Amino acid sequence: MRRTCWRPLLTAGIVAALFYVSSRWAGRSEVFDARPVGSAYTWAGSLLVSLLMWYELRPLNVALAWVMLGFVLFEWGMVRQSVSWRMQSYVAFVSGFARVFFVNLNARGWDLVASTLPLALVFYYAYWRLGIATGDEIPLDRRLKSRTLLSYFGTVTLLAMLRFSLDPDWVAAGWAAVVVILLGTAWRSQREIFLHHGYLAGIAIMFRIVFHNFSLGSHESSGWYDSRAVQVGSAAALLFLALPFAFPIRKRLSEQARRSGAARTLARALRCPEQAFFFAPLLLVTVLSAREVSQGRVTVAWGLEAVLVFMFALWVGERSFRLTGLGLLLLCVGKIVLLDVWRQEKIDRFVTFIILGASLMLVSFLYTRYSETIRRYL
Repeated sequence: MRRTCWRPLLTAGIVAALFYVSSRWAGRSEVFDARPVGSAYTWAGSLLVSLLMWYELRPLNVALAWVMLGFVLFEWGMVRQSVSWRMQSYVAFVSGFARVFFVNLNARGWDLVASTLPLALVFYYAYWRLGIATGDEIPLDRRLKSRTLLSYFGTVTLLAMLRFSLDPDWVAAGWAAVVVILLGTAWRSQREIFLHHGYLAGIAIMFRIVFHNFSLGSHESSGWYDSRAVQVGSAAALLFLALPFAFPIRKRLSEQARRSGAARTLARALRCPEQAFFFAPLLLVTVLSAREVSQGRVTVAWGLEAVLVFMFALWVGERSFRLTGLGLLLLCVGKIVLLDVWRQEKIDRFVTFIILGASLMLVSFLYTRYSETIRRYL
């Protein structure tokens, strides 16, 4: 256990306090503008406190201490409307955020969560705090895009924590849960920045599943927890759960698309989040069926999936979803004619023909039954 020498620690603490206290008088002068001098005193005090934290705290706690120091400096800067104090807080935030990736992520279990999760909460709080301030109070902060960067710091910190705290096979599912929260936040707060985070997290999920879960090849699972079908299926199901938030977001973005300038350009690029958060999990389920279901039953699984997609499309009234269901059914028909009829066992061939035939009849019935509804979405 490291022994602490309190005399230099106390001396450095007193010097830092004196820097902070004397900055008020150092910034006053009737001859010239002495405010930079006062700011230099506060910067020196903050630097000294940061060094004390670095040398005296456990390595795992340094990032958290720096961010908490930044939190105090940030709040004081907002109360005093001081650019210097807020800039010091941003330096502390960036330092703590960077240190997480060099030190904290090497920890495991509760130590990792306890030393990392509070950072994300502080970053999100600072994002919210800047959002309720007027432009006249934080002009430099707005030019530096501090608010946007802090929101990304929060999300990246949260995703990184899940990456190293969860079982490697369940990381994608954990990230998918974050996507649902992000889209729910984007819908509730009407802040498109969280939709952007959701898009980026969704891309990370797809890469994670393709290059980790699917790249492991076939493996025997000791239980449901180790089953790839459960792991990837959970991630896909959570992404589907983002759709109730994606549809109202699309409606709002479509209204923004009628405006001019940058808002219109941004809305055009991102105004259909329901497409991304429908087709991404659908692709995962389709590939998962091809890998996990026995070769003789893949067409059956795809046929049932196509029927579910078609019924869901009728429910939400989305043309692209409906065409996807029909396209998947046609793919099943083509697969039967070109491959299955020649390669399948007799029993598998009978089951495939029966189920796919029933699926086609059901889709035909639904098309006839809801023809008027379908025409409205053509």
